[in-house]
Amino acid sequence: MEPALIYVFDDFDMAQKARGELIQYGFGTDAVELRVSDDEAGPVQGNFTVGDACHATPGSDYASTFGTVAHRGNCMLMIAPGSPTHSQYAIALMARYGVSDPGAPVTGGAA
Repeated sequence: MEPALIYVFDDFDMAQKARGELIQYGFGTDAVELRVSDDEAGPVQGNFTVGDACHATPGSDYASTFGTVAHRGNCMLMIAPGSPTHSQYAIALMARYGVSDPGAPVTGGAA
């Protein structure tokens, strides 16, 4: 059994598309898990509670202070390749999506 591969995406649609390509290639649906982690604090950018501009004053423009919401690194794609061929395919696919590490992919296991 190959070690698990874990990749983090900023964009849910891109992560879902990558997951679909892995399944289409032959990965089992149980071998490709997509987890989205959000919490009550909201997104890093555009958070309604704090906004983006530290210089914002009461009554300032909503769009410049809170208007651009950006979720970052909240989609984790966990891949359990069943063979070296599957592992190589997954690593190459993730590189195409721009979520590869120049050295090696982040592998599963306790940190």
